[in-house]
Amino acid sequence: MSENAPVDQEASNARRGRAASGGAAARRAARSGGGPGTQLTYIKRKINVYEVLDEEGLALIEKN
Repeated sequence: MSENAPVDQEASNARRGRAASGGAAARRAARSGGGPGTQLTYIKRKINVYEVLDEEGLALIEKN
């Protein structure tokens, strides 16, 4: 019996190591960081709005 004791102990340690890591949900949470991270700000452009065509030009395009 003393010969099997170290093998049984190693097997129980291996099982305990796998169980300690959690399951699929724990792995997913570890990959995703566990929560919302820092959010990058939206790109703010400093380009003015230009009117390319006046109402007559737009009407001409719609007509054709």
